[in-house]
Amino acid sequence: MFFEMRIRYGLKYGRVYTISDKYKGVLIILPGEDIMTPLKVIKSGGIKLIRTLGKNNMKKLVDILDYLSPKEKLYMKNKFIKISPIGINPIHQRK
Repeated sequence: MFFEMRIRYGLKYGRVYTISDKYKGVLIILPGEDIMTPLKVIKSGGIKLIRTLGKNNMKKLVDILDYLSPKEKLYMKNKFIKISPIGINPIHQRK
């Protein structure tokens, strides 16, 4: 569920690269200045993600993002890109 939302987010606000048309492996690149706002997340399927993860897990995810955001501003002064979580569909791992 998390990766589905990330792929939709990447398609809307960045670039998505895959090793096949079946999304066996995915790389999502976002502009460095991108800010993942609640509205953008909702537009990318975030409501379903929130329901699936539940309140406690969503809080953990928000806490991680709240920790990372100030670090980005502090250390990433020049233009940069963000590489979103990369995943390989579990059924295609170890091949």
